[in-house]
Amino acid sequence: MSGDANRATVRRFSEACMNAGDLAAVEEVIASDFIDVSYGLRGMAAVKQFVQDSRSRFPQLTFTIEEIIAEGETVAVRWSGRGTHENGRSATWTGMGFYHLHEGQIVRHWANVDQVALLRQSGLPPFAEWGWRCRCPSLQFRIVL
Repeated sequence: MSGDANRATVRRFSEACMNAGDLAAVEEVIASDFIDVSYGLRGMAAVKQFVQDSRSRFPQLTFTIEEIIAEGETVAVRWSGRGTHENGRSATWTGMGFYHLHEGQIVRHWANVDQVALLRQSGLPPFAEWGWRCRCPSLQFRIVL
């Protein structure tokens, strides 16, 4: 697939899956053997659960792709996210992601997200109170010291 086609696939994941919660679109853009290295997600069912959990906790969740670059089967994205947590507090945060695609589907994802801004603005407890894992089954944060 071309860089343009791979960029379009990643945009579709952001806009249709994450922003609109379209689970049918997950089946189109995510490979069955998908692995999210950062969040520990494996497979399409885990991605669907991640989308549902994210949108449940942030009902007006919106991601904006600020910059997107493709080289072969790799797409790099710089993005911003915003939403109102289920507790009523709004948050805006940023992140970057690397996507590896094969035959038009996303097979691997790595993310670097400003989790501190997200937690602080949302009024959620700091990492120390969460232990090593978030209480949301599909959202597992890793702290690297």
